[in-house]
Amino acid sequence: MAAISVDPNQFSIKDWQPLMAAFAALGAAGVAYQGVTLTYKAAIRKVDLDRSIHEQEVRRRQRGIYLRTALAAHIMHHEADHCCQSLLVPLKQETAPAVFDPKMTGVTTDPAIDEAWQNLDAFSRLTADDLSRLKVQLYNYETATKRLEGRPFEIPHGHKFTEAQQELCNAVAEIRRLCLRIRDTLRKEEIVVPHT
Repeated sequence: MAAISVDPNQFSIKDWQPLMAAFAALGAAGVAYQGVTLTYKAAIRKVDLDRSIHEQEVRRRQRGIYLRTALAAHIMHHEADHCCQSLLVPLKQETAPAVFDPKMTGVTTDPAIDEAWQNLDAFSRLTADDLSRLKVQLYNYETATKRLEGRPFEIPHGHKFTEAQQELCNAVAEIRRLCLRIRDTLRKEEIVVPHT
């Protein structure tokens, strides 16, 4: 239109064709750029959404592992504490000897501890190290129990433990200590994991 208004008698579309083609190409490039930009922004939003969903799932999974492990540690602490009480030497001579029966009093490994062992990367280094130590003490406990052949034994006043009995006492005391520490640490760390 501008070309016609400048020189209406000499106007030839042939002369203006390269300029019009350039404008058309520039317009097409602008439209293509907008399309590419929209596609890029949509792809980035999709990546962000996928990342957010993945992070929520990881947090949910980690929270579940924390809660199951904390409960297992609480239960095992209770069992180990009861076991430790059964292994106490009576303070007074006239007190009847205590009897420790491994079949009646013992510590059982909760399946959540095995799950935690399989997912150590979900825990802090402190808790992972404590879980490792707990596995060692559970092994020591099982070994001492086998050496005692599952038979009950008396613990009278002034009793000196045999080597296997002492191993059992040491393992149970460590299991009790570690389970309490794991439980309490997980309660503190669990607060950090957001609820979704």
